[in-house]
Amino acid sequence: ILDHLYGEKTATIDVWGIQSGNVEFNRAEFFAMDNPQIASNDLWSWEFKHGGYGPISYNKTAVWLRTLEGIVGLETMDEIMRTYYERWKFKHPCRQDFIDVVNEIVPKRHGNQFGETLDWYFEQVLYGTDLCDYKVASIDNYERRANMGFYGDANNCESVTDGSEGQIESRVILNRVGGIQLPVDVVVNFEDGRSVMEQWSGLEQSKEFRYVGESKIVSVEIDPERKIYIDKNFINNSLTVEVNQTGIRKYLTRFMLALQNIMQSLAALV
Repeated sequence: ILDHLYGEKTATIDVWGIQSGNVEFNRAEFFAMDNPQIASNDLWSWEFKHGGYGPISYNKTAVWLRTLEGIVGLETMDEIMRTYYERWKFKHPCRQDFIDVVNEIVPKRHGNQFGETLDWYFEQVLYGTDLCDYKVASIDNYERRANMGFYGDANNCESVTDGSEGQIESRVILNRVGGIQLPVDVVVNFEDGRSVMEQWSGLEQSKEFRYVGESKIVSVEIDPERKIYIDKNFINNSLTVEVNQTGIRKYLTRFMLALQNIMQSLAALV
């Protein structure tokens, strides 16, 4: 809501070239904890014996609600929140009442796409303490050699090939580094400009995609639309065959601009 009203990437911080939306702020507050796994999200406030109440009760909750929105879609999430409000306004709901609304609305809109219920989601993010982290581990491209052989009898044989020579075989390996298991989209970009969108259940510790064709893979990105905001590390979500300096230059330019603004502000006070 704050990002919608005050601007994405700028709702919380927009000063000296440094920008952050409310969603990014919630992520930063939660993952900046010394131990984000110190407690689950279902405790009473006085049960947080060794800290973590604020970031877990508020920031982690915001992050996994935003992730739920990414998984089921904005329209479905709006209906969930609207139904929850209308049903429980001026009353005293508990966490199961919210879960019941989710398990009512999501199957109505999506059938069994996410299972009969989303209990599997809440078991991980609300009742569990595992972290989420998906990673593109490697990209490999190599030219295929033709498979060769002979047919016929010993006195009259002829060599043959299967016609695969010159084709490119490509392989992508993805890793699930964290304990949380969520479905993720994966976009694979090829040298000829073609892109393929894959879906991964996220259940396995590692996942492999293979392709055979005329073009090499140049880059891979997990969750390109940033649906899974509870993923701890966005940096390892993508990998390119050749290092792209554009992102480095962009952040360096932002840093230099912020530094310049700070120096100018200090100079005005002298």
